[in-house]
Amino acid sequence: MHPDHQCRSRNFIEAVARSAGLGPDRKAILVSNDGVTVSDSISYADLLARAHGLSGRLADLAPVGSRAVLAMEPGIDFIVALLACMYAELIAVPAAPLKQGRQSRSGHRLHQIVKDCAPQLVLCCRTGVEPLSAIAPIDRIVDVETLIGAQPRSTIGSDTPACAAAPEQIALLQYTSGSTTAPKGVILTHANLLHNQKLIQSVFSHDESSVIVGWLPLFHDMGLIGSVFNTLYAGSLGVLMSPMSFLQQPLRWLRAVSHFRGTTSGGPNFAYELCLAAAAREPCSDLDLSCWTAAFVGAEPISAQTLSRFANSFSPCGFSRQAFLPCYGLAEATLIVSGNSRSDPVIVRDFDRDALGYPRGTQEWAVAIRCADANQQPLVSSGAPVAGADVAIVDPATAGLCNEGDVGEIWVSGPSVGRGYWNDSSMSATVFEARLPTHPGQTFLRTGDLGLLSEGQLFICGRLADRFKFRGRNFFAMDIERLACESDSRLTTSASAAFLLANESQDQVALVQEIPRSLTADDLPSIARGIRAALLDQLGLRLDQLVFCTRGVVPRTSSGKVRRQACRDLLVEGALSHVAQFPLPASQGAQGTDATPIPTTDIGSLERLICQQLGLDLTNSSPSTRLAELGVDSMTLVNLHSQLCQWLSVEVPLARFLQADTLSDLQQLARSEWQNQLARRANASHG
Repeated sequence: MHPDHQCRSRNFIEAVARSAGLGPDRKAILVSNDGVTVSDSISYADLLARAHGLSGRLADLAPVGSRAVLAMEPGIDFIVALLACMYAELIAVPAAPLKQGRQSRSGHRLHQIVKDCAPQLVLCCRTGVEPLSAIAPIDRIVDVETLIGAQPRSTIGSDTPACAAAPEQIALLQYTSGSTTAPKGVILTHANLLHNQKLIQSVFSHDESSVIVGWLPLFHDMGLIGSVFNTLYAGSLGVLMSPMSFLQQPLRWLRAVSHFRGTTSGGPNFAYELCLAAAAREPCSDLDLSCWTAAFVGAEPISAQTLSRFANSFSPCGFSRQAFLPCYGLAEATLIVSGNSRSDPVIVRDFDRDALGYPRGTQEWAVAIRCADANQQPLVSSGAPVAGADVAIVDPATAGLCNEGDVGEIWVSGPSVGRGYWNDSSMSATVFEARLPTHPGQTFLRTGDLGLLSEGQLFICGRLADRFKFRGRNFFAMDIERLACESDSRLTTSASAAFLLANESQDQVALVQEIPRSLTADDLPSIARGIRAALLDQLGLRLDQLVFCTRGVVPRTSSGKVRRQACRDLLVEGALSHVAQFPLPASQGAQGTDATPIPTTDIGSLERLICQQLGLDLTNSSPSTRLAELGVDSMTLVNLHSQLCQWLSVEVPLARFLQADTLSDLQQLARSEWQNQLARRANASHG
């Protein structure tokens, strides 16, 4: 479909209806969690029919303009429910579903969203009703799965009911991806969505022949707006995989691209690293990636080394390095801000570190450019600013334009920029209404990211000191520090500094925490467990390094502000005076140990192998210790699950691992599966 064809659409539902007009039986979405088998599918016509049918039920429950939180698992029902909200002129609020067994983490974020947007409805699947009752009033919780299942499977033809939503009407609130304990809801109108969809379609050259494969969460902008929405906007075919299916076995993603002949797919830098690690353990010679013409990379600084290693590793499978499409975007701008056209070569430039410098007069705010070579820093271009996006590089202190090649804060203006943050006029004014003397009457979005423009290309250099991105999510250092200090009453008056540490493949998160001199070495392990648990529970963030130092060691400015970059430099250079250092045990375990065949008679050996994979000392780890206190996050459990399945030669349900809250839970699971394995062997020998 030509991009201009959608220009007549007044709202997103009309755009989907135009795509449905390409053919009555045209498939819109396929679901495949193993990368080969289709577990569910839906046509454009049936998608609209189900959405319109559900919208009538929702309209009976809530008036126009009400918020409807979608706390649902990724899949077709999620998409149907979101489009139904648009049909009913409700404001959709995508959110993560409440996870059984780990409600402290997912529940905290969902509780904050519900508190902030005060929804009239909370939409969920059948199994989500009971867990949600602890967060939202039961009379507001709607079992969408049952409602959709009760609808007749009729389709809508050329007489598709129109959606009455006006272009400037709010379509959804896109909450920032867990960057703080109080997520911000970005207000996006139908006009914002349509404008950004046109830009995405233009950059990626999507049309009805495109196949867009996605595994990213549908409550994040890249997964929802970049993959699903542009599939429906362009009339393409979308292939959905759950995020957990990808994390469990990363090569499933590439298998889906190969099997379904995907033309567009991608994710953050770390996703390509996970595939490289998996390919080192598993055979992948059967993949055919020659169809993959747009492998987008975004959501965090892009590693030229990662792109090169991925291209070299998968070129025997037909992957072309010309397929890489680095891009830059954020929820506050709906999504895409920059990106070169598909098939354009990746641009990597070596910049002189001293020449890059800092924003004028704001060294306290800036993130220094670091690399192995002290004089040269390779940066990957995130493409040219897209049409309709006015990008400026601005000194964050003076609000003056930087010269070409100078590092400053990235400011964006254009029709894709959202209207502000829901229920926060003060922050909206600060972030969405910045002004430049050189652009009278024009407002800009302050992205909080540092970058430079060179030869028309946007290069992302880092972040402002109080904000960073990790694994595709935004985090504020001040929130990490606050939670750490609040985790123990003895730390409430102490200073701390959170930042990223450079790694060959991907960044790591470190925290330097001051402690009172009254504490002893015996106090520190329990304090470390409390900090790890607080960050995992509240932010879903796993620390890679935790360093304790005495008061006064963390560098500050003359006004008392923590100098995070200076603290990072001291730690990297080994010049930070510290009391103790706690590398995260799990970071040395699950991803770095080869699978070892289990012994035939010793359950204790199996338990020791599990602790080895988690990087834990079995003799010093209490079974009642919470996994969060040990720094064990969901990704670590997914890796452990994969290893245990190999040890036992059986498929253990992943859900059981994700429900584990303590080391004892994992040990009991190991015993149970061990006994099942012995029984299977006994039956086989008797047979």
